[in-house]
Amino acid sequence: MYIAEARAYNDGIEFYPNNGKVIFAKRCNGKVVVESRTSSYIEKQEDIFKFKILLLLFFAVNVVIFSIIGKLKIPNIEVILVAFFVWEVVLFFYIEKNKNKNNTQSFKYHAAEHKVLNYVDKYGKNAVLDVEKVMNMSSISFRCGSTVLTVGLIFATLFLVGKAFIPWLILKIVWLVISGYIALKLWANGKCDFLQKLVVLQPTYEEVEVAVEGMKEYLRLQQSED
Repeated sequence: MYIAEARAYNDGIEFYPNNGKVIFAKRCNGKVVVESRTSSYIEKQEDIFKFKILLLLFFAVNVVIFSIIGKLKIPNIEVILVAFFVWEVVLFFYIEKNKNKNNTQSFKYHAAEHKVLNYVDKYGKNAVLDVEKVMNMSSISFRCGSTVLTVGLIFATLFLVGKAFIPWLILKIVWLVISGYIALKLWANGKCDFLQKLVVLQPTYEEVEVAVEGMKEYLRLQQSED
């Protein structure tokens, strides 16, 4: 498996080779343009800042809510808190998708990014990248951040729910290991993708072509570093 790093935006896809450069692939006047930059997509920094502030507020509100609820003497309060947090995260993703329903290009580029990453993962970095073949790949990536988040939520839910009902410390430790195993097993079997499906849309030839050209440049730079 060949691991590459990339990120999708409304205007294109960024790839991050090991040399510190940033490759940005986009479509301009009907043609694919691949640029090499020294920093991430500048035009989006304001949006990224707003998103980070939103996440910060999200977790701050949760800390306050959990602190208040935690002081209440409610049996198995951990189970309630975990369930509350899980549904909050799902709702957050759902709102984020619907907020952008009139501007879905980033979701298409996100899917195109996953397709080309999956292609290289499967066939290797020396494989010939063909747009038509890449389009046949899955738009779901097991390494996507939303899937990793889902794995963490599943693990936390299993462990805390079990911990609330297990009286002995040694059994709690055993259950911790079992919870981790179950979460990783579900991840390996592709059962943790439901949040990811909220932030990808089936791409067209144009988006996949951008992803392919960006990946070609990424691989070229990586091979020159090796």
